[in-house]
Amino acid sequence: MTSEDPGVETTRTTEPVPGAQSSASGNGPRTRGRSGIGLKFLQSLVVVAFLIGGKIWIEHMKVGIELERVVYGFLQRRLEGPDQIAYCPVAVLDIAEVVKERVESNGQTNLVTPRSTLREMITALADVRVAAIGIDIDFSPEGGELIPGDTNFFQFCDALQREKQMPIRLGVYRTYKKREDEWLGDAHFADLGGFIGVQDVHGVRHLPRWVRCSEQGRPLASLSAGLALGATTEEQPLVQTNLPFWMVAVNESRVENIRREIQASQFLVNLSWLNALEMHRFATHEACGIKALKHHLVGRVVLIGNATYGSAPDVFAVPGFERPVPGVLLHGCGVATLLAKPLFELSFPARVIADIVLATSVVGAVSLLCYAYDRKDRKVKMESAHSFFTAVAIIFTIVGGYNLIQWSHLLWTDFVLVALALWLHSPAERSFGRILRGAKSALLRILFEFSQPSAKQTKSS
Repeated sequence: MTSEDPGVETTRTTEPVPGAQSSASGNGPRTRGRSGIGLKFLQSLVVVAFLIGGKIWIEHMKVGIELERVVYGFLQRRLEGPDQIAYCPVAVLDIAEVVKERVESNGQTNLVTPRSTLREMITALADVRVAAIGIDIDFSPEGGELIPGDTNFFQFCDALQREKQMPIRLGVYRTYKKREDEWLGDAHFADLGGFIGVQDVHGVRHLPRWVRCSEQGRPLASLSAGLALGATTEEQPLVQTNLPFWMVAVNESRVENIRREIQASQFLVNLSWLNALEMHRFATHEACGIKALKHHLVGRVVLIGNATYGSAPDVFAVPGFERPVPGVLLHGCGVATLLAKPLFELSFPARVIADIVLATSVVGAVSLLCYAYDRKDRKVKMESAHSFFTAVAIIFTIVGGYNLIQWSHLLWTDFVLVALALWLHSPAERSFGRILRGAKSALLRILFEFSQPSAKQTKSS
């Protein structure tokens, strides 16, 4: 490589000097060319390390979080299809118009959905042979005391699900941090409970599969997971153990501490079901209306709750959707995700490995090409080769990130940042090379200045 323009050409031709001795192998210039390729490769790896570190740093900044949220919403829209409306496994009964009744409990007056109305709806749904029933209402005791009449209602639901072999899940939130005998006031009703909490940090992306207050405690299944597992014919454990080794590459295998002494397993929710659920949302609470909808409900998981926009008390921001979404619709997406279209996303270690592989493939391909040309005593422009392989890698990243979710239901939400890092690699490497050359020149000047006094002293002596 020439000292005037390092990194441009991989070989250097020299005029033979009369009487000069060649190296033992007779390939001195070629050896120097290969050493230049190796130094260039190491320099590129240093730049790769800096860019990956910068990408990780940006991911945790506000701009990176917002960019990932936008990409997430965009990719979710890619999953929408006409088949979702026809084969949506979930239906929603909207009870926003049900008049609530006043009930005295724990020294307070509460407005609650009449249990008689819910009992009538559940009976009608059982008659039309739905797959499972979930109610997005918090039935857990408040202040350690149940709403009057809830014990009888729980007994009715427990007896009906055993008789019809049809899972029924009732919402639990206030007592999810407590023991199983406190979820619904009695351990006998623990199997009816379903956690209805939703984390709304930077927009809903995950729903809990289960939560538990300690490693020894019994996990409380979420409303979504309890309904999905109960509606399937195959027996699947709630707490997944002995997962295949490749599951460490996706976040589905993680168990997190969401609060002190509270563990949770979460899954990525497929929000593309929201539009299909809108088509399967029915505003009825009367038995005759439910029976009239039999062909829309039979064989489906039915969720009961307030699903009216602007009226629902629990709404959540969702990436890709302008208005907040009622919680019961999110639980519906969770059930549909677990039953029909599960999603996966790369874990943090897997994303870092993917970044390293993509970046090193570019510099590795350039180095191998230059090495092959060097062996044939031919020249190749490293800058041109680097630009070509970088463009190929960027195209591969964008096309792969755009289509991967449809090919494999794998969400690669940081592919935009990866493409940006690849594009910046070439100018970053040039800047790094200039810095190295400047540092080398400065070091040589310093060494030369230090050597001058000793040379003069030697001459005078």
